[in-house]
Amino acid sequence: MTEKELADIIIKNAFYYYNAQNTSFPSLVIDKNDYSDFNIDKLKKELNTQDFDIIDGTLAPEPFAQMEEDFKAKKWFIYQPPKDKK
Repeated sequence: MTEKELADIIIKNAFYYYNAQNTSFPSLVIDKNDYSDFNIDKLKKELNTQDFDIIDGTLAPEPFAQMEEDFKAKKWFIYQPPKDKK
C-alpha cells in the first residue's frame, strides 16, 4: 500500500466517525507502531492535499491534548482542522 492509498483510507475512516457523530470534526488516531513502515512525511503531504494534517501525539492540539502523555507518545493524530484554525 502506498502513502496515497493509506491517506485515502484514513480520510474515509475519519469522515465515517465524524458522520456517525463520534467526533466533533473529522479525525482519527493511529498507532505509531502499526504504521512504522510508512514514510510519515509522504503521508503528511498526501493528507495535506485533502486538507488534513498528521501530528505527533505529544504535540497534538485540543481536544487531543487532554489525553494521557503515555498514550499520546504512541500515537499519530490525524485531523481536518476547522476552516477558521488552518
